[in-house]
Amino acid sequence: MSVKLDRLIDDFARAHFADKGLKENVYAAQKKLEEDIIEEICEEKSQEIAARANQIEQQEQVKAQFRELKAVYIQCIFLALLIGLLGSHLYDLMKYWLYDTTPDVDITRFGFGLVITLIICIIVCVWMFVSQIIKVYEIFISKKD
Repeated sequence: MSVKLDRLIDDFARAHFADKGLKENVYAAQKKLEEDIIEEICEEKSQEIAARANQIEQQEQVKAQFRELKAVYIQCIFLALLIGLLGSHLYDLMKYWLYDTTPDVDITRFGFGLVITLIICIIVCVWMFVSQIIKVYEIFISKKD
């Protein structure tokens, strides 16, 4: 221990236990005070460390949630662009069938592009769905352990 703390304990023990007369009582009181102080300091420090660990864990969880939110936003924007493209293709196809106003359209290529866009949309939706199921499964597995 530090010199100041040793002197403080010594002075306190002599002031409160010197009247009992025995030097062993003063020494025992000093040791008891030292143990109590050390125990109290250790308890305070362990609580501070635990609080700091909880704070760091919460900060990491918030960062992970923001990363997850960012990924979801990017996925939604990508999917919205694909669905917009698909809707545009469908609108042009309906316009071609109903009004026959665009004679320069190659319907084979147009239909092929529509099918490819539809397949990409379906793949992206399935991929997003499966990735969310995998995340939920991993959460259940981590909570189970």
